[in-house]
Amino acid sequence: MQKSGLKPILWNDEKLILLDQRVLPGSASYLTATTMEDVIHAIREMAVRGAPAIAITGAFGIALYLNGCSSKPSYSELNKKLTELLESRPTAVNLRLAIEEFLSRFPEKSYSQTTLSDLKNGAETFALFMLEEDLGNNLALARNGLSLFPNSPSDLHIVTHCNTGALATAGHGTALGVIRSLRDAGHSVTVYADETRPYLQGARLTAWEMKEEGIPAYLITDNMAGWLMSTRKVDAVIVGADRIASNGDTASRIAWI
Repeated sequence: MQKSGLKPILWNDEKLILLDQRVLPGSASYLTATTMEDVIHAIREMAVRGAPAIAITGAFGIALYLNGCSSKPSYSELNKKLTELLESRPTAVNLRLAIEEFLSRFPEKSYSQTTLSDLKNGAETFALFMLEEDLGNNLALARNGLSLFPNSPSDLHIVTHCNTGALATAGHGTALGVIRSLRDAGHSVTVYADETRPYLQGARLTAWEMKEEGIPAYLITDNMAGWLMSTRKVDAVIVGADRIASNGDTASRIAWI
């Protein structure tokens, strides 16, 4: 299975390079983060967005912070910086879980025996692991998604909402990744992308990703989705969710507060 050529998160020579989503679709430009403060600013200002991408970016922020330390921070100093990182997007559950996972690798009871080199290597290894794990998860999700559609190539018309593509993840995407993989499997896919008010992730990001991938797409206003499904052939609606329970229940935000 192919993966998207879009690379929204790059780690190069101890620098974090992020595709700046604030200026899409007018310009595809990257910003470079060399400190945790740069990462906090990028998350807070939505230069990076999407739960997986935020968590991965945060993990690299920890690596940047430790790389900038000339001596090992105390455990309380480390926790203070991680709290500052979390406060860049307090509602980001994936970011909180990433921070907790990192701390679990360096528990307080054994922290005094941990060297600065251990911390630096551990933080970079953890961030790279998160990057690769998310990409692998996206590709696995897409394979599972393919099983819901005909095996033989067919014409598919799919509605999607918000942005769940490479831009929101380590690459390929979740819901939008299924659409990419349907195209790669030989299906003729046409996408109807809701604009997604008020931040217009569908209009600015999903439509741009589809153009970059060469997948035919139409941009529609949010309240056109019901009309579209009732008057035209729509084969599927594929959207993301903040959380999916083991019994299949889903939960996602329905409004910005």
